[in-house]
Amino acid sequence: ENGNSSDDNVDNNNSNSSLMTVLARRYSSLIEGFRYIMGHPLLPGLYALDWGMTLVSFYRELFPLFVAELFTEGRESLGLSERGAVALLTSINFLGGVVGGLITFKAQDCDDHYGRQVVIATLAYAAGCVLFGATRYFLVGALAVFWCGACDAVGATMRNIVVMLTTPDSMRGRARSGHSLAANVANSLGQLYVAAMSTVIGPGFTMILGGVLTVVAVFCSVARIPELLAHHGKSSNSNNERHE
Repeated sequence: ENGNSSDDNVDNNNSNSSLMTVLARRYSSLIEGFRYIMGHPLLPGLYALDWGMTLVSFYRELFPLFVAELFTEGRESLGLSERGAVALLTSINFLGGVVGGLITFKAQDCDDHYGRQVVIATLAYAAGCVLFGATRYFLVGALAVFWCGACDAVGATMRNIVVMLTTPDSMRGRARSGHSLAANVANSLGQLYVAAMSTVIGPGFTMILGGVLTVVAVFCSVARIPELLAHHGKSSNSNNERHE
């Protein structure tokens, strides 16, 4: 019995040692990925752009609020209930995302300055947010929702392309995970911010302010990381090959 007890203790110690080794490796990998992202010439700027636009203008989950309090003109003449209007805006936003995704195919052929395309798409998104908040007409609001969906899709696709092109294979998974984490956290915080601000200053002014703050975030990011405008795909491929 003593021999069996000793064997069990050895097995437990080995299991604990293996678990600690795995946790240490995961922690080391996490820290290495964080340091790589923060030291990357482009990724912090891209994440800042994503946060700058999403944190102050996240609207998708709040269509019921906008339909009830903002887009009040012209909806009834179209025969739409509030629920129908919300469903239609959701579909229109999704359609804008599809169109934006298709635009990226052409944009990649015309211009390989992907960082510049992210900046332009984000500024265009900001303009859509201002139109979004400035109108009370449902059809104009639907157009703004479509525009924001398309611009967001272009910016998101180009950000992913930059991550893929500028990150070596050994870091690509961690870089993409960092991008996903930043986007998901920004979405949650953005929904909270827009809902809270809408109760204070109204949904219209909230979206207009969101558009203005998005422009500020763009200029701050470009001023801090000018490479966002200068970067293009060919240079990233050659740099990536040298890094590997």
